[in-house]
Amino acid sequence: MRVPCPTCQTPVDLDDRSAGSLIRCRACGRSFVAPEELAVTGRRHTLSTFSVPGLVLLHFATVGLFPLVHFNLMHDRLPRIRRSDPSAFVAVARSFIPGVNLIWFFFTFRRLCVRINEQRRFAGLPRTAPQSLAVIVSTLLLCGFTGTILPLTGWMVLGATVWVLIPVFIAVLQASVNELVITRRRVATSQGHGQQGTGSDLRHRPGDLGEAGERHPLAGTAAAGDCRP
Repeated sequence: MRVPCPTCQTPVDLDDRSAGSLIRCRACGRSFVAPEELAVTGRRHTLSTFSVPGLVLLHFATVGLFPLVHFNLMHDRLPRIRRSDPSAFVAVARSFIPGVNLIWFFFTFRRLCVRINEQRRFAGLPRTAPQSLAVIVSTLLLCGFTGTILPLTGWMVLGATVWVLIPVFIAVLQASVNELVITRRRVATSQGHGQQGTGSDLRHRPGDLGEAGERHPLAGTAAAGDCRP
């Protein structure tokens, strides 16, 4: 995670083990205490990508059922940091309890966005998981279901939410997850290539290669001398 130096604002790369430690900025030489939240965002996720257009189509085909289960299952793929972070079973089960689910949506959707944004920040990405939109969607769902007593108003609010606003919400949220997963894969791939490159360099003896990558003239002589009886 990149943390700006409080003095010169130069980004400093830190990991979760640096939380609460005294860090010296290489740019200005001043020291500062690494934020405690590094210990939170340093834990890794096991999220996977999913097609955004496919998710939206499944939303319409299942009248919102598929994305409801799909996103609540993500709670088990994120590090459980707070005691109130729900498991996938709890998140899915409470979403199908009549009456309770309307209140539960406020918590589960927003908390999922918070947990995803924590992982995005650790990866150096902006917080794009729509926390505010999650609250708006949950509010309109509550108003729509309770407002069905007035058929025209209630059904209009509910229809606009289910067929317009929720597709936007799930598309933005899934796009945020996809970017997070792809970024982690690229980092892991680049680190793997770096380790392979380091290993291949260590196979050459010091002095065998010149600065331009050419074999040192004395290397052949030394090798020939080693073969003499």
